[in-house]
Amino acid sequence: MEYKAAVLGSRDFVMPFSALGLIPFAVKDKQDTIERAKEILEGGFALVVVSDQLAEEAREVFDKVQKNALPIIFSIPAIGRGGQARAKLLDQLLKAATGIDITKE
Repeated sequence: MEYKAAVLGSRDFVMPFSALGLIPFAVKDKQDTIERAKEILEGGFALVVVSDQLAEEAREVFDKVQKNALPIIFSIPAIGRGGQARAKLLDQLLKAATGIDITKE
């Protein structure tokens, strides 16, 4: 079975992930974030990568599925805010969910 992966964030945040094969959901404001989060959860995604700030904005939506095995909701700092350990974990999650190896050269 093949799973889909989504990325939720600002346009600048989602662009690099879309190049890796994640389906991008760029948002403009809090209401847009909540609507896209609901759309993602209804879309059958196995992995959702979201910026820390937007994960907080959509917490109410994501909390409804946290006890489920899927989707995995994975929040990371926005670009330029550090997060090497999370980047490594994201690599492992992407490999498991989609077979994509982002560190492969």
